Amino acid sequence: AGLAARLPAGAAALVAAPPRDMLPGTVIPALQSYRTSPDMMYLSGITQEGCAALVRQVEGKAHLTVFVPDADAVVDKWDGRPITQQAAAEVFGADDARPMSALPRALRQLRAEGLTFFADEGTRAALARSGARLAYDHVGRVEPLAPHLHPLRWRKSPPELALLRRAAAATCAAFEEGIAHSLREGATEATVAVTVEAGCRLRGADRMAYPSVSAVGESVNVIHYSRWDRRVTHAPGELFGLDAGCELAGMCSDITRAWPTSGTFTPATRDFYCAILEVHKECMALAVEGQTLDSMQQRAIELLERALRRLGVRGDVRQYFPHNVGHYLGMDVHDCKMVANSTPMQSRVALTCEPALYLPADAHEVPKELRGVGMRIEDMLVVSEDGAPPEVLSSALPIEADDVEALLARLR
Repeated sequence: AGLAARLPAGAAALVAAPPRDMLPGTVIPALQSYRTSPDMMYLSGITQEGCAALVRQVEGKAHLTVFVPDADAVVDKWDGRPITQQAAAEVFGADDARPMSALPRALRQLRAEGLTFFADEGTRAALARSGARLAYDHVGRVEPLAPHLHPLRWRKSPPELALLRRAAAATCAAFEEGIAHSLREGATEATVAVTVEAGCRLRGADRMAYPSVSAVGESVNVIHYSRWDRRVTHAPGELFGLDAGCELAGMCSDITRAWPTSGTFTPATRDFYCAILEVHKECMALAVEGQTLDSMQQRAIELLERALRRLGVRGDVRQYFPHNVGHYLGMDVHDCKMVANSTPMQSRVALTCEPALYLPADAHEVPKELRGVGMRIEDMLVVSEDGAPPEVLSSALPIEADDVEALLARLR
């Protein structure tokens, strides 16, 4: 209903689930866990492949038509029976449910009625295997759907917030297991990562929300590090950085923590950690109604620049902090890209806060004791009402240096 109200009169919107990727040269799914379009999930609740959803106003009311895969005994044999028209209507509340083979005719009818047509960027590609792309290509001009849909997804409903809290709780518990594993002899980046991923799945996650960054030592300086080939040495001064999140019932978590693998910070790494933590806490305090991601970013740069000077590091702050301090969070990890970072935040908006510094090992502008040290601290936040401080969904994982060391002592 929200989308139909935002669209112009005499308009229709179409979203479609992307096809499942297959292993090269086979009909074997490349990934065990399929992920549909978040727009498809938002509008219909359906997470299976091969479906499409059409939204329009009929007699002044929002009307949702869902198209589901046609019955196919061969496909059922290999991949299992897909959602039925009956389930689309009775379980997911579609006003009308039809087989996918009926979509081309429906699109031709929309064109004949002269309706303005809206679709998301992946719809055309998603229709390639359905036989509906030719009809889609002839509906006329297609307007982008995201500017109308993303503002609706931006502010979370109470049920969505409940799922975000569950995703955060599952991730926090799995992080503790990964941190505990990192303290053991023989731990590697890979074994820490799979410990966390297994912990998320065992707590109800459908999949990881993005490739986990599991990095020890200098690897932390690679922002999207994925090699996972280093062994933990537990040497004094060695830091582990873990950036991971899961997707649970359509909502994504995103958390980062850093800790000394020896169990205690050295004086240099404690100073470095506390410098970033101070920035983190000040930026989290800006996640309130009326502030923006842009204002958080500007403040982060100012504070990190001061921190670098205190640490004795020379050079431009953007050399050591090349990304944004936060992003919106929800059905996508980087959610609602059509909502500008300059938009004043409102209550029930979910976001991250993740200041960081990455100090190269070969940088002469960096004191010797900090060369090769990198660190990011990231929490999940929800903007509260009436200017109150944000809800920190990931608060179960400590961030104060003393509390981190206490956690490590408990987990040994």
